[in-house]
Amino acid sequence: MAVIILAVYALYWPAVPGPFMFDDWVNLSLLGAHKKLGEFQQVLIFITREGTSFIDRPLSRLSFYLNDHAWPSSPEGFRLTNITIHALNSILIWWLSLRLLKLFRPNLSSQTHLLLPFVIALIWAIHPIQVNAVAYIIQRMTLLSGTFVLAGLITYTYGRESLATEPYRGVILMSLAIVVFMPLAFLSKQNGILMPLFIAATEFTLFRQTPGHKTARRWSIPFVLGPVVLVLSALSIRAQEKVFSWYDAQPFTPLERVLTESRILFDYLAAIFLPQAHTSTLFHDNYPISHSLLSPPSTLPAVLGILALTAIAVFGRKRMPLLAFACGWYIVGHLLESSIIGLELYYEHRNYIPLFGPVFALVYATHAALKEKPAAALGLATTFTALLAFITLMNTSVWHTKESLISNWYKENPKSLRTANLMVGLLNERSDYVSARTILQQSAKEWPRNPQPPLLTLLLDCVNNRTGPDSLEKTLSAIPKNYAHSNIVLDILEKLHAPVTAGYCPPLTLDDLERIVQHLLMNPNTKRADASRKWRTLTYNLYFLQARIASEQRNLNKAMQYADKANEILPNPNLMILQAAWLSSAGLYEEALQIARRALTLSREKALFDALNPYEENLQSLISNIEKQARTNTP
Repeated sequence: MAVIILAVYALYWPAVPGPFMFDDWVNLSLLGAHKKLGEFQQVLIFITREGTSFIDRPLSRLSFYLNDHAWPSSPEGFRLTNITIHALNSILIWWLSLRLLKLFRPNLSSQTHLLLPFVIALIWAIHPIQVNAVAYIIQRMTLLSGTFVLAGLITYTYGRESLATEPYRGVILMSLAIVVFMPLAFLSKQNGILMPLFIAATEFTLFRQTPGHKTARRWSIPFVLGPVVLVLSALSIRAQEKVFSWYDAQPFTPLERVLTESRILFDYLAAIFLPQAHTSTLFHDNYPISHSLLSPPSTLPAVLGILALTAIAVFGRKRMPLLAFACGWYIVGHLLESSIIGLELYYEHRNYIPLFGPVFALVYATHAALKEKPAAALGLATTFTALLAFITLMNTSVWHTKESLISNWYKENPKSLRTANLMVGLLNERSDYVSARTILQQSAKEWPRNPQPPLLTLLLDCVNNRTGPDSLEKTLSAIPKNYAHSNIVLDILEKLHAPVTAGYCPPLTLDDLERIVQHLLMNPNTKRADASRKWRTLTYNLYFLQARIASEQRNLNKAMQYADKANEILPNPNLMILQAAWLSSAGLYEEALQIARRALTLSREKALFDALNPYEENLQSLISNIEKQARTNTP
């Protein structure tokens, strides 16, 4: 096992100093957000997402807090923790493989029984498809959920082995696997809910001939089928919120997503079995969408292929248990993130646990085919693992610095809008204005409905003193009224806000920035009552920015009107606190007290209980100060 652990640390060590990326900032920026509170209260508020949820990945959040409870922070400690968890999971993969082979093929020689799990675990640990799961810090959630899933499956195998001789002990251990480890996995990431299906994929294929199968089948009704029914029921009841609500912010429909994912699943398989010597980008936002079974033509074969894999998993259990296990495990592992839920399409980290089934089958099948030719088997295993190690090291080395990461990702996939935006930022840091603007012009052609290229062009011109009299009109004309949803529009506007306010981007003024916001608010999705939370969040933030602009323009009435519109969409104590401050500064103490008390009531309603209200102390102090000011300034 030392070899596997050393291999993991050696291959991933180049990535340790790499930067925070993408969702790292969104999720970790709340570390240390409430420094005035006691540490225990800070922990509770952070792991419960500002005191609003006990089930939104609190264990993963706790692990981040243990790394550091301040922000900004250094990525080294976070990434080293990820690597350590991955090393631990690699040992659990070895242990699980050992247990599965003992029950699936008890007659294997002791040497083979030890060697095969080692090869399986080594391939799983150093496979390049795992790099983004390990190096991308926020995917700690995937890693930690995987830890508990694997621990639960190992516990299940011990219980399963006991069924034939000690049935009560066996049932207890099997049940503990579900009752203890599934919740822990779920509280790390929602994928943990798939653990019962991984058990089913194993039991009904590899363990069909293992003594105790009938008892295990009866046990599976409440402990496997039960959780599945509960999850499906919950999704059915809240389908609009949990399954379909994000589709109005995506460039595809539910049907298009399912069709496209069929192709993506085979792309993943190609990367698993035929890894190529190139750096694998995190972003695939330009992946071609399947609009029908024939568009693109590869869609129909992919859909038929997924149906075939599913058929093998279901109907090939007797004749081809190993292949059925591999197919079933892989399909089960992708049920949540690669099916109907309106997530983004393509992320390699979704293969973290699903990778195990194909690798287990590949190694065992290769052993079975070459058991009379041990030298050939050894040579093949050595060559394949060496290739994997080389490609993984190539990818982790890219993670070493922000410059190498962005440059290589852009070289790998220049048509990705996210990657292009990162490259623009990097070029701007190098003072290469011309190259940065060229990329933005190309992005504008390839993404005509996305507001990011024109807004980033304006920002680039602004910070390089290149804005002119027609800059605003060019920007507005380049953003269609039905522009596509973008999470980073507000980030761009915030970066524009500061230099425009300071007068660094003549002739742009706050009035011009307000016109941009008004233009963005003309999108029909900003006015729909049934819009998804993504659109409502964007609309809220646009009104919030308008309110701040109006305040800076010394127009209190307009600032309050925009703030009220924002609060109608998504009531927020933060904005209400700002409104109270504006009113208090204007001497409108009664109105300020009213809105401060509204904010306090709202914050208490949102918090799960009083100790988890991050606004309580601040708002109580604000109300007290306003009351004091009112007494002091009242004749």
